Amino acid sequence: MLKEPDLILMDEPTNDLDLETLEILEQFILTSPAGILFVSHDETLLEHCANGILHLEQIVARPRPGIRLCIWGMPITCGSAKPWQAGRISCQ
Repeated sequence: MLKEPDLILMDEPTNDLDLETLEILEQFILTSPAGILFVSHDETLLEHCANGILHLEQIVARPRPGIRLCIWGMPITCGSAKPWQAGRISCQ
């Protein structure tokens, strides 16, 4: 089961890597037959390896947290959202 995963999850995979290891990681991501979901703030990794981006952003301070969802630059709206709230989903 561990030899051929269908999905690989990575959280900030480029943290504390040197340049040579970063290049190895990029090649692994680009050539892996498995689906890879990674969380990263590394813009270079995103530019080189991501074929889609789900951007989550907190837009309302607590205690009323909210997030803005955007996939490939297109805002996601929920059915109850008003036109001026496009791209916002409230968390209650």
